[in-house]
Amino acid sequence: MQRVKRSAGRSIVACAAYRAGEKVRDELYGETHDYSPRRGVYKSFIFAPDLAPDSLRKRETLWNAVEAVEKRKDALLGLEINAALAYELSKAGHEWVVKEFARRAFTSKGVIADAAIHKPDREGDERNWHVHYLITTRETTAEGFGKKNRDIDRKHTLQEWRELWAEITNERLREEGLETCIDHRSFKDRGIDKEPSVHLGSAASGIERRGEQSDRGDINRAVIEVNEIKQALKTIENALEDLVLNTDRAVDAALYPTIAPSFNEAADPEAARRREEEEKPDSLAIPHPFASLETYERERKRKAKISLSEQFGEATCELTEEEKLWRRFEEAKQQLEQEQQQQKRRRENDRGFR
Repeated sequence: MQRVKRSAGRSIVACAAYRAGEKVRDELYGETHDYSPRRGVYKSFIFAPDLAPDSLRKRETLWNAVEAVEKRKDALLGLEINAALAYELSKAGHEWVVKEFARRAFTSKGVIADAAIHKPDREGDERNWHVHYLITTRETTAEGFGKKNRDIDRKHTLQEWRELWAEITNERLREEGLETCIDHRSFKDRGIDKEPSVHLGSAASGIERRGEQSDRGDINRAVIEVNEIKQALKTIENALEDLVLNTDRAVDAALYPTIAPSFNEAADPEAARRREEEEKPDSLAIPHPFASLETYERERKRKAKISLSEQFGEATCELTEEEKLWRRFEEAKQQLEQEQQQQKRRRENDRGFR
């Protein structure tokens, strides 16, 4: 979510004209913003509560009315929300999701939403269907605009919108008989050990398409490398666990065939002790060299370590490669953190110049 503020030198009329790809007159500044030649706008809509007057159902009069009613030089003129549309859906499905979300999230709360569906760029990702919402920040009345709606510009409201977007999208995916679904939660909340990428945006996307490298593109490339290293480390970790487990079983079977089965149930010590008591020889029998469970376990672990280091030479190679991967992982993660810090400082400097 982005805030369109007058103190940042932004015009809400210009924003609306650009998003919708239309020609709109800005009465406050006496300018005409003509973006009608712009390509990529599939359809645009104005969603308003039932009591809204007709003047607020047209793009030009709507946003000029917003500029007129906001008197402060640091006024919040509107909120912009961008959302990715599920590319698996039909075009009718895209429109239904956009309209249904506007009804549940915005007009039901008394605010007006100006929506524009954008098609993927010719040179970009063909799956990049998305929508831009530009919403008002005041309650709508029969005469025009009322008091400020403070609730829509809060963190908890944004989280509710994210959940609602996923819910509505998944409803439509099921209606169209598609098995896929989307999840609004972060990787962390879903228990996925991956670093998230950042949204490129139009400026960075243009730079990347020209074959140049952008700041956001550099961050995403570092993210990709970190995630690849994490996956490689996980693969090696699983392989080592299997190797240790198989080595333990091989050592048990080779050295202690008569009692190894009872101790392979390490996950259930009580069952192992019961079996040991059942198979315990009488006092006249020759005792086993490892009569106690504790002695046997110590010897088994010692033999397993010897087996790993002497009999399975490839294990050493795996451990060495793991150490290399960890170093690469730490370096890539450090680079990612540096890129994010630099981007944060640039944003703070940009705000200081406005």
